[in-house]
Amino acid sequence: MTDEPGRDPERQVVHRDYTNLSSLYDITRMGRARIIIGYRGNNVVVPIPDTYEEALKVAFHQLSGYIRSDNWNVNSRYKDAYFLYATPTTTSEPAKLLPDYWNLIVRDGDFLTLCFRSDSEISERNRTVKYIELLHSPSPSAHDRVRMGSVITFPWPASYNAATLTAKTLFYGSKQLSEIFLFVKKGPLEQWRGIDSKVHDHDWKLLTAVNDKEVEIGVWGY
Repeated sequence: MTDEPGRDPERQVVHRDYTNLSSLYDITRMGRARIIIGYRGNNVVVPIPDTYEEALKVAFHQLSGYIRSDNWNVNSRYKDAYFLYATPTTTSEPAKLLPDYWNLIVRDGDFLTLCFRSDSEISERNRTVKYIELLHSPSPSAHDRVRMGSVITFPWPASYNAATLTAKTLFYGSKQLSEIFLFVKKGPLEQWRGIDSKVHDHDWKLLTAVNDKEVEIGVWGY
């Protein structure tokens, strides 16, 4: 039977690992300690699970009727679920809760919001770009070829600073550099475009967005 009014118990989807909820709790921590887990305005009060992963299982079990059907797929979407954390007295925006700090942070009465990474976030996480070592600064002339060194495919960097740090590690190691410059181009017919080191993260994403062309990040340091 389900305690959700108006819901057909025979159609409720419950993963087999979630059927024995008592196994997800440490009896020494239960007592009266409890947390609220919410999803899109639907909340449930439960004893504090012993770990972050166990809390996710409880959330999926108790809130499965409210999770959209395209998200309610344990095998493909469970790995994209996470919690935002807030205390009863929190006045700022909820913060992402890191699994390793579960036992140090979560206390009686705290509120967790179940969230899913968006398709765009998942796509960004799986993106790659080519880092290319440039042996000199690209010329503004379209007729001048740029001499290149090593080429390494690596996960897409979310900011200019992240790209710079990765480039230094890939191509220069512990070598001391006076300056390092980044350039970007999409496709073999485009020219290298210099990137201002003060570029905002939003503009960086636009400059390095992957559509149907492969993004290359040119690196020149001296």
